[in-house]
Amino acid sequence: MAARCGWRRVVAPALCAALLLVAGKAAAGQGSAVFTGKVGQRQYCQITIVQDGTFTADPTLSSLSTQNGGGVKAKALVDTSNGSFDITAENPPSFSTMPSGGDTGVSFSTLYHASGATSFSNVPGTTRKLRKGLTELLVDFSATRPDAFPEGDYAATVVLRCE
Repeated sequence: MAARCGWRRVVAPALCAALLLVAGKAAAGQGSAVFTGKVGQRQYCQITIVQDGTFTADPTLSSLSTQNGGGVKAKALVDTSNGSFDITAENPPSFSTMPSGGDTGVSFSTLYHASGATSFSNVPGTTRKLRKGLTELLVDFSATRPDAFPEGDYAATVVLRCE
């Protein structure tokens, strides 16, 4: 065997046989890939409407608002998992319920106030950053026009958006 390997007689015949065996077979390989990741708390911003609002007319009938006498602000609770969320109170594009002519020349606006994890007051419907935790929102709604609103039932929806 030593002669076949081309090695001198110093090499043990068993070693040469082992080398021939290894050289004659395909060697199987193995590798490892490491996977990593982070499991964290679910990210959330949850809005719960606690109370719908009620708007009333002013004495001239040209303003329907939660800030008029007898009006009631809408109330919502917002719970966030972290401080990466923004809240917005969107003005409605129109009334969802109104009598004929009730939507002519109307301007809508919202103001909202926050207390709890986040605090601010009298913010127009623009976006505000929320802090982690539970925040109570009070939302005011107003609809105005240059002349009196026609008599009848009115309804509007303010959308609270957390993104």
